Amino acid sequence: MEELNFYMEDKYLYLSIAKALEKYVDEKAESIVFLFVGTDGNIGDSLAPLCGTLLNVNMGNVFVYGDLNEPITAKEVPFMATYVKIAHPTSTVVVVDAAVGKKWDVGRVKVQKTGIKPGLGVNKDLPMIGDLSIIGVVGEKDDFKNGILPQIRLSSIFQMARNVSMGIETFLNVKFSNKKLKKERVDKSIYNMIESIDNRLIG
Repeated sequence: MEELNFYMEDKYLYLSIAKALEKYVDEKAESIVFLFVGTDGNIGDSLAPLCGTLLNVNMGNVFVYGDLNEPITAKEVPFMATYVKIAHPTSTVVVVDAAVGKKWDVGRVKVQKTGIKPGLGVNKDLPMIGDLSIIGVVGEKDDFKNGILPQIRLSSIFQMARNVSMGIETFLNVKFSNKKLKKERVDKSIYNMIESIDNRLIG
């Protein structure tokens, strides 16, 4: 797996993230989907929804799912994995998520040339999603108990979210200038179709 690692101490972290996206996103890509996976239900997992909320610039043919108002939680991941394949079959999909890791990993932002299985580090069995991923390591796995990271500070999560969102914005403003961001709602017709398929499989 190809990945680039950056640290919160990096003064120009957001520029490093932008350059990593420039390296990994196909220059011929005409549209990009960003999926921000997480919930504001606990501080450690609020990184991605914060990023989705902070995105607020003119961009290109970009579709954004997941923010503080409409988060993509673990239970929505299987649906969204199917949804983006139907609604955006030719788009590059970038997934943003928080993670836990080793002590020396905490504070790293990883840009990976692969999708992810959200929740893998905390023993959740969710489907692979995305073509690329941006992972923020927000705490130690050994400290993770009952879905909560007790020592995490909101200020550090916000600082990381701001850098990730600024990195995304910087990249997109270069790639797709003079076009506007599209913050998306799930298309109800596709939702109903997927739900109908799921019901037939269950039945």
